[in-house]
Amino acid sequence: LKFEHPYSYGSHYSVKLKNFTVSPLYTLTIAPDQTDATVTLKDKEGKAVSGSNGVFAVKAAADYTYTVTKKGYEPATGKVTMSAENQTVNVALAKLPVITLTVSPADATVKLTKNGSAVSHDTKNGGEYKYIAAKNTAYTYTVSKFGYETATGTINVATADVNKTVTLTELAKQTVTFHITKPDGVTAAPTVTVMSGKDAVYTGSGTNCALPAGDYTYTAKLDGCDDLSGSFTVAAAAVTVNLPFAK
Repeated sequence: LKFEHPYSYGSHYSVKLKNFTVSPLYTLTIAPDQTDATVTLKDKEGKAVSGSNGVFAVKAAADYTYTVTKKGYEPATGKVTMSAENQTVNVALAKLPVITLTVSPADATVKLTKNGSAVSHDTKNGGEYKYIAAKNTAYTYTVSKFGYETATGTINVATADVNKTVTLTELAKQTVTFHITKPDGVTAAPTVTVMSGKDAVYTGSGTNCALPAGDYTYTAKLDGCDDLSGSFTVAAAAVTVNLPFAK
């Protein structure tokens, strides 16, 4: 592009152009076989080419690299060398396998890991968890709930979907009796809270409490009385915890 000296005509100027060349653009269409796929295109310098819905305006005799992605499918990449005509590239996406992990009880805590790193579930419906998985990969699951044996295992994924059901085994429980002594004139019912670590595993008036083997702490409250707290251990027999409230 060259500029010659401008010629003045009163208050107006004109510019004469020499050796001006226009490179025509052609349409490159990247057409995935799945709707809602994301298509990106880069030139040979790695710069992104603007486009919409997989349609790009590009130069002839130039190299481009495309990438097509969609959740649940393997990313697809390829290269295109444009000729002096419009081109369409059809792209078939390969579906990734899905792990369906169903647990009972449905409110159990589920953790799935790959190479030690946690994997987030894609969807959850009650006790059914679905995960988009990588092909030819091993996953480790841990399913836990207070009062049940923790279950762990491995799910080996090849190229197809995998279904796994895990049912936890309930632990034996022992009766915990809270022997409550109230001061004269106090008729209200206490509130007893039992903790296993940081988790509250029982809250009530001190009746109908049954717990599996383990170490516990408690806090007991009664209107008009000092709070009581302490700890106890459940082993292979029933346990009695004395609660002598005092005003």
